[in-house]
Amino acid sequence: MDQYRLADAFLDLGIALEVLLGKKDEKSEVAYRLRTRGAILRGGDGTRRVRTSAVLNAVYDARSQVAHGGALGSMKVSGRGSVPAPELFREAALVTQELIQIVIKQGAIPDWDRLVLGGT
Repeated sequence: MDQYRLADAFLDLGIALEVLLGKKDEKSEVAYRLRTRGAILRGGDGTRRVRTSAVLNAVYDARSQVAHGGALGSMKVSGRGSVPAPELFREAALVTQELIQIVIKQGAIPDWDRLVLGGT
């Protein structure tokens, strides 16, 4: 198999894995990683982790919207409906601040694979 076909095969494999392992309406792997890692790192009970994940996902959506020339008004936040962009930003800034404080206290950025897969 030549390099171009191999590259296409890897793209096709990646798409297949996204369909197999992903969820409907996920914007990208990046958004998923950010919200999953952030929710796990921030911790708390399941409700808190789900809320953290929803906020981080909405922030990533807002970032994408702005990057592609869209205007910000209200942003859809899973489980909460439409949230005004300024309110979302304030909440997300506090979550981000907390995440930074956790990393500082730990002394390093976590080993994400170990944290997500191993729970420590």
